Amino acid sequence: MRFTSPFRFSSKAEVVREALRLGVPVGRTYSCQAASDFPCGACPNCVDRLDALQDARLTYTDTKVG
Repeated sequence: MRFTSPFRFSSKAEVVREALRLGVPVGRTYSCQAASDFPCGACPNCVDRLDALQDARLTYTDTKVG
């Protein structure tokens, strides 16, 4: 069995940029620790995601869930 980690050395912003390049609907993705239906915007996962989106030069409206 072989495992690969294509984003092992990538920053979160680089992953966001690649996801956008591939047509991934980034606005529909999140991994919130506090809520299951929407991102809370305050837990560590949400903060990391928002930071990555900001680093990738995206705005909240570009990536809004829903």
